[in-house]
Amino acid sequence: MSSSEMRRRALIASVVALSLGPSCGFTPLHGEASEGLRGRVALENSRSRVDFAYRERLGRRLGEASGDAEYTLSTEIAIEEIGLAITPDDATTRYDVTGRARYVLRRRGDGAEIAKGEARSATAYSTLASPYATRIAERDARRRVAVDLADRVFTQLAAARLDAG
Repeated sequence: MSSSEMRRRALIASVVALSLGPSCGFTPLHGEASEGLRGRVALENSRSRVDFAYRERLGRRLGEASGDAEYTLSTEIAIEEIGLAITPDDATTRYDVTGRARYVLRRRGDGAEIAKGEARSATAYSTLASPYATRIAERDARRRVAVDLADRVFTQLAAARLDAG
């Protein structure tokens, strides 16, 4: 079989596969559900660096809401650090940072619960000779967890197939 014949068959197979997509109920994850919430969800104010990183990322994904947002998203974030690598003289050289975000999406008018869930994320960082460098590594790890939690919450909200219209 020639190279052009193989390309032609691949093209035909692709067209057939794409035409079958809508008939199987496939809808894009970041399609109507997430667009339906765009600019319509008010986020709580930040109380910490982690909250700020979470709120900033989620705000970018959902779009900043105007003063008359239809929904309010409340999130409770918990971050925990556990020492993983400990030297013979009891110095911890690596930390595991885990985060959990419990969220509730409510309709502003009547406070009705529209969606709720939980997201989890984890990362790690190593301690360094400089206490300042270690502090920056810890701060960066916490920020990475917060950003990942925001992405996971956004994905869960988009997958929930909310009737945001």
